[in-house]
Amino acid sequence: MIRDYRKDPLKIVALCKTFRGEEFVEAMIESIYNEVEAIVFVNSNISWVGERGNTVKQVVESWCLKNDVAGKIFQIDFDSINQIDQYEFGFNCIKRDFKSDYVLLVDTDEIWDEGDINKCKIFIEKSEVEAYTINMRTYIKSPFYRLKNIEPCQPTVFVKSTCPQIIGVRGNGVHPRVNIPNIFMHHFSYVRKSEEEIIHKIKATTKSDGLQTIDIDKWKKEKWDLLPNPTVKNLHTSKGFEHYWESVEEITREELPKVFIKRNFPGLNIVQKEEIKRQEDLKVLNLEIWEKNRDSFQKEGFNKRILENTYCFIWDLYHIFEHCRKLNDNSSIVDLGSNMGAVIFCMNEAAKVTNKKFNIFSIEPFWQTPPEKEQTFKENTKDIKFTLFRDFSNNVHKNIPNNSVDLIFIDGSHDYERVCEDICNYWPKLKLGGIMLGHDFDMGYIMYGERNPVNDGTVQAVFDKLRSKEVVKLERSAIFKVIKTKEEL
Repeated sequence: MIRDYRKDPLKIVALCKTFRGEEFVEAMIESIYNEVEAIVFVNSNISWVGERGNTVKQVVESWCLKNDVAGKIFQIDFDSINQIDQYEFGFNCIKRDFKSDYVLLVDTDEIWDEGDINKCKIFIEKSEVEAYTINMRTYIKSPFYRLKNIEPCQPTVFVKSTCPQIIGVRGNGVHPRVNIPNIFMHHFSYVRKSEEEIIHKIKATTKSDGLQTIDIDKWKKEKWDLLPNPTVKNLHTSKGFEHYWESVEEITREELPKVFIKRNFPGLNIVQKEEIKRQEDLKVLNLEIWEKNRDSFQKEGFNKRILENTYCFIWDLYHIFEHCRKLNDNSSIVDLGSNMGAVIFCMNEAAKVTNKKFNIFSIEPFWQTPPEKEQTFKENTKDIKFTLFRDFSNNVHKNIPNNSVDLIFIDGSHDYERVCEDICNYWPKLKLGGIMLGHDFDMGYIMYGERNPVNDGTVQAVFDKLRSKEVVKLERSAIFKVIKTKEEL
């Protein structure tokens, strides 16, 4: 009998087996907490390869003391070197002690987007078969490195509570199984606090799944150490399945699960560590380029101060500086997506070296912005006269008169729809002869000279909305340029 979902909603109890992988378990809990009846942890003090020392249990206990106001978390100790036995033990406990329609199988490094479990409930109530699968977005080495392809593996996530037993690894032997479309779980599969932990997971997982591991030393040297180079292919570590992980692409912070933004999880520390490393690498590269071009930069007034307190690429800043330097006195400039204020500082330096004054308008909502980044914005702009619109760009454009701006620099959201919206909303603001510059235009990751797929939305939006214009990609940079020669797009 199919239930009326509005009157009799499905009851879901989550089941999580643990040994290691504590980096993301708090984020996992918070990503599902409000959409399940309970979360049952089956904690083994023995790993699948015989190691001892559970690292997850204590983290969950600490989280519960501060956050488990609804009393949804239950922990059970059950030592096992077999993940199927762990699942079976927990599944039987749930069937015995909880009233549930389905059991959600979830690992400590799997994070759901808000509302997706409830979407699954609506899908399930229309059919109610024995088990359901979903797709995964898989992350490797860094939270910023995600598989470009949707991997073929579709893990079982929901098993009917009346099912006699969990059959196979993660219920892959339970039938019939149906895939729930358009739902993606974030799997931080090979993202851990150390490479040693990654190697541990590889060995434990392949043994438990009954697979053979490739030559790990060779894999590390030829693939892992070269990431995020998008030319590195076939990354999976199980023999015969290498092609399942074709290649990685870099993503932005905004593309991470939203639960990361809410609290400072240990997993977010990994995110921040990776951000710092990338920023430091870029600073070193910027200084090397500046020294090589010192004479020409200094002649034009492009000084080293512009590179302080910024993580922008030097050639991007140089082109912004040069275009602002050539503007007339009292020109009006819009910096859309000011972030830490580096571009405002650069624009103001261009005004100073040419003894001009600019009317600079900054658009930055500071939405989900870490306090330290907002503080950097204040430091970069403390001695500069400008107007700050602390709001989203789709609201601010109404406050700027048409045909009033000499130069617009677009560096807001990078997804296709938002870039299209910014181009359409701010094109009328430009004077005839005004310049529109925009960032993240098919920039290859600097270290490798390859296309960065993260920016595909920006590139497509520029070509779709400015297709009748002469779009120029500025040399050695990620910036596009268009001059307004007529009113309409």
